[in-house]
Amino acid sequence: MKILWFSHIVPYPPKGGALQRNFNLIAQLASEHRVWLLTFNQRALIPSAPALDAAIAGLKPYCEQVSILPLPGDHSAPAKASLIAKSAFTSAPYAVNWSRSAAMERLFRETVQSFRPDLIHYDAIGLAHYHHRSIPACQVLNHQNIESAMMLRRSEQEPNLLKKLYFRGEAEKIRRYERLHCPRFDLNVTVSDVDTATLEATVPGVKAEVIPNGVDISYFTPGPAGEEEEGSLVFAGGMGWYPNRDAMLYFADQLWPMLKRSEPNVRMTVVGRRPPARLVELSRRDPRFSVPGYVDDVRPYLKRASVYVCPIRDGGGTRLKLLDAMAMGKPIVATSIAIEGTDSVPGRHVLVGDRPEEFVSRVVTALRDPALRRTLSRQARSLVEEEYDWTHIGKKINGLYGRLAASHRPAAPERHEAR
Repeated sequence: MKILWFSHIVPYPPKGGALQRNFNLIAQLASEHRVWLLTFNQRALIPSAPALDAAIAGLKPYCEQVSILPLPGDHSAPAKASLIAKSAFTSAPYAVNWSRSAAMERLFRETVQSFRPDLIHYDAIGLAHYHHRSIPACQVLNHQNIESAMMLRRSEQEPNLLKKLYFRGEAEKIRRYERLHCPRFDLNVTVSDVDTATLEATVPGVKAEVIPNGVDISYFTPGPAGEEEEGSLVFAGGMGWYPNRDAMLYFADQLWPMLKRSEPNVRMTVVGRRPPARLVELSRRDPRFSVPGYVDDVRPYLKRASVYVCPIRDGGGTRLKLLDAMAMGKPIVATSIAIEGTDSVPGRHVLVGDRPEEFVSRVVTALRDPALRRTLSRQARSLVEEEYDWTHIGKKINGLYGRLAASHRPAAPERHEAR
């Protein structure tokens, strides 16, 4: 089968979030099918020509061809700000306007005509406007999150009135867009049952299936006993993603002072690209608060930590960072929102706290109870081995996409023997 994977990001290197999901799903599909990658490049992720060449080289073993165009409006901060401002006065949301490109429309058409895919995977709601009924292929729309619900939640969290109104308006635009475009696809793919339920409530009658996020359990493995540093906490996630940035600013402003009062020897490490200036400044003032920024390999930081903290208050989908931490056998303290979409059971696989005092109490409990940490570690690792190994998920997406494409093909004409 021939699959065209149409994306809003170059899925390499597979370091977190959608990058990690996309790369691993492409690799799994490529084990049984021919894959052609067509994608925009976001300069914040791959800023230079050498880095882009390295990404293409990393994807070549899995993709028959890799075709890339720059994302419109991505060449400068003023251009992006202008597009955001203009989106306030258009019927389409910013999530769609950022991907409108006459050059990509032409390349998409040329690719479909030359490759003649059996199935096209559109990787975000912002790419849905490239869908055309005339394309003789099965067309699938992926949802990393349910964007309208995520934007509505962000509007509810936003204290600034103007931003709150902007986000609320965007949420409504995206909801209308989802209702219009999602039913046009042969299938909508979500990352969790929670997201499927949210999408079905937004778009009644929509066809949806879950392809969950996963983890490479041979890459993320528990470290040897005794490698942990007592009293050490860690969070790993790109700060360019608003929910991660909000979580760490919330942690620094509200949770960190409380933790230091309860545990004078506690230490915190925040790993991830583009850390906010406030976090960097805090690390300069407080030697126990470390902000190394982007690292090529997050595993040494996870191995040294006693507890992984994830105080996310916003966003959607499934947090791959939590699956990575579980695979490494890290005891986790998280919010209810952070574990949405996973099969994590509070008290069995993770400790959950939503109010600041509750979250801090859970962290202190974990730090002071090595036996509890060992139990959480063992049970979390078992969960990802059973449910979230990419090879298991690969079997599911290969089977699902194979059945979809087969059912979409026109029936062969009947043969009538001459009498």
